[in-house]
Amino acid sequence: MLLTDGFTRSQENILRGAYGVVRAGVPLFGGGAAGRDGQTYQIHGTEVLRNGVAAVTIASEAPIGIGVSHGWHKVGGAMVVTRSDQARVYTLDREPALDKYLRQLDAPAEVYHDPEAYGRWIMLRPLGVQRRSGVAAKNISHDMDFEGRSIGGGTEIVQGALLWATEGDAGSILDAVDVACQEAIDALGDEPPVGLLTLSCMGCRAVLGDHGIEQEAIRIAGRAKGAPFAGFYTLGEIARTRGVEGFHNQTLVVLALG
Repeated sequence: MLLTDGFTRSQENILRGAYGVVRAGVPLFGGGAAGRDGQTYQIHGTEVLRNGVAAVTIASEAPIGIGVSHGWHKVGGAMVVTRSDQARVYTLDREPALDKYLRQLDAPAEVYHDPEAYGRWIMLRPLGVQRRSGVAAKNISHDMDFEGRSIGGGTEIVQGALLWATEGDAGSILDAVDVACQEAIDALGDEPPVGLLTLSCMGCRAVLGDHGIEQEAIRIAGRAKGAPFAGFYTLGEIARTRGVEGFHNQTLVVLALG
């Protein structure tokens, strides 16, 4: 289990480093710590870290399950990253990335040039990155580039990657809560869960609002069937059960202990 600095741009490199040590047999779970003024803090023993990673190993003879779901649905056809540099995508299908993405979603005119309108509108339409395990969501609401017409995703998106436009709402996010919880519980086999740890994105919190997060807790309780659960909101979520990559945005990840 990893707790990283949520403002760090190299989250995938952190996971690759962890993967290189524990190898494929150990799943990864966690999230990016939230903060303010561009800073977060991680606590390790008596140390308070900045730009750090806190890690803990959870070992048990009983099964452990991980579930992950985001509730965002693909819109239109796939797009190919034809020029990128780490966390920034400059062109999609050889067109300016921002304009290509907004046209794919039939965005209203003000979203193309108004930062405030863009941020509100795109929060419900994260970028979808194709992976072997499915389409992972990337939040692109906070790092717009209207002058260069590029997309900033906060995490690495390599040239040649396959991307999708996605959209959803509070209802689809809540449906994803059921999916992630059940996926984690099903991984326990015949063992009932003794507890759940749930991490959800600050981006989902913004969409759900106060009433929505109450419904989120009700959904988790319904799947837990009396088992205790706890969690918090993060700046990006970690869930890797296979493959090297496992960093997500606007997603719910669940750890079930048998």
